[in-house]
Amino acid sequence: TENAVETYEIFSIEITNNNKHMQVDFSEIKWYLYLESIINSSIYNTNTKIDDITKTITLQTCTNNNDDSFLLIHGRKI
Repeated sequence: TENAVETYEIFSIEITNNNKHMQVDFSEIKWYLYLESIINSSIYNTNTKIDDITKTITLQTCTNNNDDSFLLIHGRKI
């Protein structure tokens, strides 16, 4: 609902220069492959299992590098 409060737990933090996180329409297999890729590329290990992830949110900001890279913080709904 409009006033609902949802809680998310960070499961991946990564620095990337591609736009894979901008895709929003995944088949089930591609969704799991995507989750696996962002967990594996995380600079922080949270020990999150893919099966524990149903709904996600991604926050994006720029880095101070000059290579057009992004800092991505991925959270899972808990």
